[in-house]
Amino acid sequence: MPKSTCHPTSVEIASSRVGSEKTSGTLVLLTLLVSILISGGCTTAGMGTGNTETQGTGSTTTPPPPVTPSAPNELPIVVGAGVGPSPVLNRPLASVTLCLPGTSNCQTINNVLLDSGSTGLRLFSSVLTLPVTLQQQPPSFTVYECVEFENFYAWGPIATADVKLSAEKASNVNIHLIGDTTYVPPSSCTSGLSAASSPQTMGFNGILGVNGQNDYFCSPSSLTPCPLPYSYCTSTDGPTPFCTPTPQPPALRVWNPVALFPVDNNGIVFDLPGIPPTGAANVQGSLYFGVGTEANNQLGSATQYQLPLIAQFAGQTFPGGIDSGTPDIGFLSDSLVGLPMCGAYYCPSDPTTFTVEMVGANDEGVTVDLAVADPTSALDQGLTADYALMGQGYNNSVVLGFPFFYGRKVFYNYGSQNASQGPAPYVAF
Repeated sequence: MPKSTCHPTSVEIASSRVGSEKTSGTLVLLTLLVSILISGGCTTAGMGTGNTETQGTGSTTTPPPPVTPSAPNELPIVVGAGVGPSPVLNRPLASVTLCLPGTSNCQTINNVLLDSGSTGLRLFSSVLTLPVTLQQQPPSFTVYECVEFENFYAWGPIATADVKLSAEKASNVNIHLIGDTTYVPPSSCTSGLSAASSPQTMGFNGILGVNGQNDYFCSPSSLTPCPLPYSYCTSTDGPTPFCTPTPQPPALRVWNPVALFPVDNNGIVFDLPGIPPTGAANVQGSLYFGVGTEANNQLGSATQYQLPLIAQFAGQTFPGGIDSGTPDIGFLSDSLVGLPMCGAYYCPSDPTTFTVEMVGANDEGVTVDLAVADPTSALDQGLTADYALMGQGYNNSVVLGFPFFYGRKVFYNYGSQNASQGPAPYVAF
């Protein structure tokens, strides 16, 4: 599913600036059909979940079980087919355990997408058997949320549970149960979009959004309600069920569970192995909680790129980002690039290279050469983690999706959305 459109930090464009500090050297990420040549470092900013059209038609190999964590803050990642009739390519999947608050009555849900471009745990209600309590407001309202992504929306009630990720736990977390059809969602969220209706149609059982500790610039400690797409729904106050959009107090909103951990809560680190140029059927890696808090999440020599990022191309400025939930490389729009399209992807007869300058808010910059090739035959192979694809029309932005994560550690430090309250969030590698 294309990138989330619900996070201002993903799309905000800072004042135009050219990186005043450039690093040297060349780093090459070569995948089956498309290569990304990178001089020096790169950028960040979660741009949301990626394209549901990135599915093959061939057979797929069942991924092996994830490795056993070697540390309490390590969550195993499997890049695999997910669920549904077709393999889903370049998707980092993990297991999430929900428990009734303060009890050992728990359920583990596999095949949950790890998305650095959205915030909060969103699970299809059809996979949940744990009797969680739905959030209620007097006199007879159930709290619902509608979250708009690029080409679909997620709608359903809010519930409360303890969330365990490996050995780390966040207590009394608000989670979003999606795929609900009890009430009609607001048209402001659904206009022109299809519903995320089931795991089979989406390819995963839910989304674990690990983007930042703040949701839409609204802090959990804020006393001001956040005017975002929550609704109070009821079927008892009239002849027909109805929902009323209502600002939700910060304490009752859906937050990133990682930011609610007692420790290791200031960020995340993706750690994925490299893959061969011919692709790989299965890839395993890890997500580490915290940045600079444990031996396995130290920055070392990684370069920091403060958010928001911008991309300079053809004399114009666009948003830029790095996003684990996007399975391809999203590059501007067909009107600017001028390449022929095959469905959702560029398909030039000969490989074509474009150069983009990616710049962080701290003026750290990097030149990225994007080589575009026809992915048609590779898609038909149905491999689960094998190549970078160039997708079109990302709201005129440049999004380096999950193929960028292979062969490196990518750090997301949550920082503070308010510069007066602390350092700015950044991505590093």
